[in-house]
Amino acid sequence: MEIKTVCQDIYDSVIKSAEKTQAPVAYITLNISKDFPFTNEQIIQEFDKFKWNTGLSTADLIVEIDASLESNSYKVIEIQQFKDDE
Repeated sequence: MEIKTVCQDIYDSVIKSAEKTQAPVAYITLNISKDFPFTNEQIIQEFDKFKWNTGLSTADLIVEIDASLESNSYKVIEIQQFKDDE
């Protein structure tokens, strides 16, 4: 497994939802297994590079460990969009 592949998977799954609503994404919550081969910081840093100048440029990635996930797995849990204060 390569970290760029993980970032591509995150991007692909989130961009579909973002395009449907046409609202900018604020936060993406990603759960990873306890034994995931990359740290939270590595995933966030690589995703920040990956999303640069794309439809997800405004999105911040939140990575949390989920002990219930199968070994070496990850899952996008939540996509939060910016909300209009009005």
